[in-house]
Amino acid sequence: DSQIILEHQGRRIVLDPVWRHDLFAKDIKMVFVLRDYREGIYRNILSSNEEEQWQDFLLGYSNTIKQYEEFERSKILIRYEDLILHPEVTIKNLLLFMNDFDEQKYTKFLKNMDWHKERSLELYTGSSKWGGKTSYTKGDLSKLDFHRKHRRKDFPSEIKLRDCLIEAIGEEIFSKHFERSK
Repeated sequence: DSQIILEHQGRRIVLDPVWRHDLFAKDIKMVFVLRDYREGIYRNILSSNEEEQWQDFLLGYSNTIKQYEEFERSKILIRYEDLILHPEVTIKNLLLFMNDFDEQKYTKFLKNMDWHKERSLELYTGSSKWGGKTSYTKGDLSKLDFHRKHRRKDFPSEIKLRDCLIEAIGEEIFSKHFERSK
């Protein structure tokens, strides 16, 4: 009842059902940040080529997308790449979605955008007191596809990853979320 059990290739995965929207208040909203699956996989399996590891990542990734699709209340999808490349528009859309847009605060935020980017990068890279992972792009927008360009040659091909993701979430959902990511 309180657990979600997924089975994949003979393995059982037990998930906490916090995503189950029927447990939440009616006015809950979902903000879903989606990163290109290729970057996510190559980023998270840099040190290993074990097929099980990338398949587990892809399974979790596809289940998260399914949870977003199944969420029946107000929701917004924010593409990680849009947040990085077009933060002004993306953040404004997010604030509007949350019914929390204030022109003066937004303008002040934009004037301090570089400061916000530096703080965010510090949090991510571990150079702050909160730690974090190593950033490969270091805030350089031209490196958003760093992991794909620098993947080991023995890693799964993009075509294999694409096919596995389509098998997991279906062609329609894949096209809806990733056609522009080709």
